[in-house]
Amino acid sequence: MKEKITEILIGRLPCTARMVLSMELLANGKTLDQAALEMGISSKSVSRHLKRARYRLGAETRTQLIARAVALKIIKVEFFMPPIENEQSLYLEK
Repeated sequence: MKEKITEILIGRLPCTARMVLSMELLANGKTLDQAALEMGISSKSVSRHLKRARYRLGAETRTQLIARAVALKIIKVEFFMPPIENEQSLYLEK
């Protein structure tokens, strides 16, 4: 898959810092409005950064954009797993 993505990237400009930040915020669960507030810009501007990043990475959707950005190590995603309330319930005896 990485080779296929690399082929898409040939001749395209790299992502700007704003594009990368927009992708990271969305990948880590922020909405457009929350990302805009954190970046100090309008949600329309965040949307525009994401649209341009989609073009540059050859992605059709935002989900595909985030997946490609993670695969290419352009962005980092902070995974969060909530604690399990009753861990013993995972090991129910039959």
